[in-house]
Amino acid sequence: MLHPKLPNGFFQQALKVATLSKEWSGSGLLLGKIEPSTTMKRVRKCKRIGRLDWVNGYIDLNQYCHQVLEIILLPLASDSSPELNARRSEEINLLNSL
Repeated sequence: MLHPKLPNGFFQQALKVATLSKEWSGSGLLLGKIEPSTTMKRVRKCKRIGRLDWVNGYIDLNQYCHQVLEIILLPLASDSSPELNARRSEEINLLNSL
């Protein structure tokens, strides 16, 4: 599940979200009011918290993967256009339905 070469694994899903965020930046879906490095620092900190929850046994691996993917999407909301907020909400709802 965590191996980077698995086609539908966690790494590939996270990479897809990161690629989308680059596209969003270039197309005006991210408004540019918040420095991207600030958003990425928040993502890293939140991933760290999820990793600690997983390592300490508070959540299982599947919950960890969902949590991290959701965490990657949520900080983008603070700088999103209304169109991107709608897309982001759909992605989060899809994650929560799995």
